[in-house]
Amino acid sequence: MTLILTLSIINNIMKKLCADCYYVGSEKNKTPGNVVVELFLWAAFFVSFFAILAFGIIPPIVLFILSIGYSLYRLAGGKKVCPNCKHSSMIPTDSLRAKEIIESRGINVGEADYSDSEAPQISKYVRLGWIILVCSVLAIWVLT
Repeated sequence: MTLILTLSIINNIMKKLCADCYYVGSEKNKTPGNVVVELFLWAAFFVSFFAILAFGIIPPIVLFILSIGYSLYRLAGGKKVCPNCKHSSMIPTDSLRAKEIIESRGINVGEADYSDSEAPQISKYVRLGWIILVCSVLAIWVLT
């Protein structure tokens, strides 16, 4: 876990060059889908779960499967993109292709400036933890 976190920190603070718009800096995470849709699915699940006497058992099960599926889709589908043009064409500045682009375009990479770098994204792990907690509580409640 420590190695993964260290590699994540190094990857986040390493300067990269966008091959499309020639932006130099750190790349950003782009999560697919929409957080509003995810929250709506979870809210609909909780409402139907607590109103199980009115709706029956089928709607909570269907909404739970949809909520888990959409949350896992958002967790697993993220990608790194250029914050300027939103394309996934960021390459390390010390790569051969980046050096060619920097020389031919006269781009000033400058000194390593880590002030704008982000901390590693742990929100994925927090969300996954909540999903596991909710599933565990529901399993215990159903089994007792």
